[in-house]
Amino acid sequence: MKNIIILFISFACSFSSKIESKKPSVDFWWILENYSPSWSREKMISLLGEPNQIFSKNNKDNWIYRDPNTNFQSWAIGINKENKVSGLGHFPTSNGKSLYIMDVEARWKNKRCEHKKDTVLVAGHHYTEERKFICDNGKIEVLYNRYNEVEGIYLK
Repeated sequence: MKNIIILFISFACSFSSKIESKKPSVDFWWILENYSPSWSREKMISLLGEPNQIFSKNNKDNWIYRDPNTNFQSWAIGINKENKVSGLGHFPTSNGKSLYIMDVEARWKNKRCEHKKDTVLVAGHHYTEERKFICDNGKIEVLYNRYNEVEGIYLK
């Protein structure tokens, strides 16, 4: 009986590791730095797997990916009617770890980037300051908060 239980446990452990190995694992920096608007939906599926949710709006599909550990949104991908990527967004805090704007600046120091702050009206008559790090003439936008934590990276 003891041998059967050990055999069952080892089978269950090996089966679960095979399932996990099928999930694509790719570095988010690689996607952000190599992104091209010519990427197809198949390319995104090969990089990130199937999306958790798909919303259709204005002849585009919007794919939502969630972090499996936290269930927070980690990626948003726009797919146009030609099955090409129209833009993507990455939300680095989805995994519970912070990414700071200084890390992005250091990583992309060779890109033409600038910081921009705008005062934005929110919720009635309350104003807030929106901080952006804009690169490549607006093709890349990084939103960050007053604590220098990156809230989202958007590529067009």
